[in-house]
Amino acid sequence: MPRSVEKITLVSPSPGTERHLAVHRFGTPGSRPKVYLQAAIHADELPAMMALHHLRPMLEEADAKGQIKGEIVVVPVANPVGLAQNIAGYHLGRFDLISRENFNRNFLAVAEGIAEEVKPKLTNDATKNVEIVREAAVAWLTAQAPRNENESLKFNLQRLAIDSDICLDLHCAGEATMHLFMHQDSYDEGGAELSAQIGSMATLVSRHASGGARAFSQGIGGLWSDLRGLIQDEAKPVPQACISATVEYRGRVDVTDGFGKPDAENLFKVLQRYGAIAGDPGPLPKPLCKAVPVSAMEVGYAPMTGVLTYHKAPGDMVKTGEVVCEIIDPYAEDQTKARVPVKSLADGVLFGRRPERIARPGMVLFRIASDKPLAHRMNRPALDD
Repeated sequence: MPRSVEKITLVSPSPGTERHLAVHRFGTPGSRPKVYLQAAIHADELPAMMALHHLRPMLEEADAKGQIKGEIVVVPVANPVGLAQNIAGYHLGRFDLISRENFNRNFLAVAEGIAEEVKPKLTNDATKNVEIVREAAVAWLTAQAPRNENESLKFNLQRLAIDSDICLDLHCAGEATMHLFMHQDSYDEGGAELSAQIGSMATLVSRHASGGARAFSQGIGGLWSDLRGLIQDEAKPVPQACISATVEYRGRVDVTDGFGKPDAENLFKVLQRYGAIAGDPGPLPKPLCKAVPVSAMEVGYAPMTGVLTYHKAPGDMVKTGEVVCEIIDPYAEDQTKARVPVKSLADGVLFGRRPERIARPGMVLFRIASDKPLAHRMNRPALDD
């Protein structure tokens, strides 16, 4: 059993209705390193929950043996709001049906909230500054008053994670291989080990400003780079004190013990490598990819509506000009001329595609990780869906 389980009640959306977060804690509260793990902020991304289903007994055993050197905080169901959204038998877990907001966007800009407060308190001691920033960040988030259930969910998740040393936000894509998104600063602090250990086939990094579309892992790991940009004082060092990443566990239907158990074992080894759990994780697996900037990510968009059929699968290597998929117009009188091909504009590995087979104009159809920045993707966000 975990050392403790905290129940955090969310703002009620209607009379007689209540949802809550369950927060499982292992190790010693307040000790370092602090690890934060959450699954399925997009509530229909269940492979993430499967990974934590297998990991939690491993953490319980390690805790009982005194092997947890820091504190590990696990939120196995990060979005009970989205988990309940069922319309006519279809689970819709990506967007909040009330606000129409993506559950993994628009997290708070904590650095902007605390910069003026912490600036006069910072010293020339980087370690001391980390403590000052973490204390201020937790206090600022705790003071936020959510106006509705969606904000209540987001504020609480961000508060739980903001002072962590390692923060892994577990997701999946539609149909995909293992892949990873990280801020460049987080990657530089240990992202290569994470990428290799989990078997990522596409690892994409960025130095973007957080902006209005701030995803959860950006809201946590981006605190430090955002604050450095606001303080701009080399005499008051603000290090990158958190390794934060979005881990994408393949596709939406890849919910099996055959995937989940090895995923949990790899997560356990990641935490050993980061010093949160005692023990030898063994040799680091050979990386399956190198990290590339998000500007090296080719994205295919639907030029029209119609029936979607793919010619390339996740994990396939694709060449520039190759047809990845076709859109078929079922209204065309001549069905021999009803297909419109969608081609790749880059060489690389196809790491994600849509599970639906109806295309709509502007829809993201596929993502390909190239090995170099692409001119047509420069200054384009990764979060375009």
